[in-house]
Amino acid sequence: MATVSVDRTVKRHYGDEHGRYYSVSTVLDVVHGKPHFGSDEAMQRGTDLHRIFTLLVAAHAGLCTVPEYPTEHEGYVASMRQWITIANPEPIDIEQPRVSTLKGLPFAGTPDIIAWIHDKGKRYRTLVDLKSGQPESWHKIQVQAYGKLCPGVERHAILYIHEDGSMPTWKIVKPDARDWAAFQAAVSLLQFRETL
Repeated sequence: MATVSVDRTVKRHYGDEHGRYYSVSTVLDVVHGKPHFGSDEAMQRGTDLHRIFTLLVAAHAGLCTVPEYPTEHEGYVASMRQWITIANPEPIDIEQPRVSTLKGLPFAGTPDIIAWIHDKGKRYRTLVDLKSGQPESWHKIQVQAYGKLCPGVERHAILYIHEDGSMPTWKIVKPDARDWAAFQAAVSLLQFRETL
């Protein structure tokens, strides 16, 4: 497997020995028409919560110790723990950068986790994307794009955790040709802009 690097100071954030790639986030900004992240504070909170989530999943699987976290995140962590207890995820990959192998689509990203998840007596290889805000239309496009980077994934899901510690919202995202077409068009537009 190639080593993938990330450099946020360049237009194509991801790179490996074969070239450079737009981040899924950059492509989503084009799809959405504006930056999809809010304030610096919200971005930092999201970064912190993703780190805590991935470590909690790993700790649940016995791969590390339970992480410490700031008390201001207690509600979100309680919401995460409810899902982990119910879903009992068996991690396959945790925050592994991946690049597209699709011809003409130079994009890359870092899915939160890929894990075996049990549902109604069946076990699914599931890509899980964590969200701590309100549902947005671009969320389902994001998880589908990550899915294109992860052959063999059977399900795409978004886990919405809540600041008040309540039961998180679990949403299975079915592939949508319209969403995928919008993502591809945004990659093409980014490539076109490089020629101007």
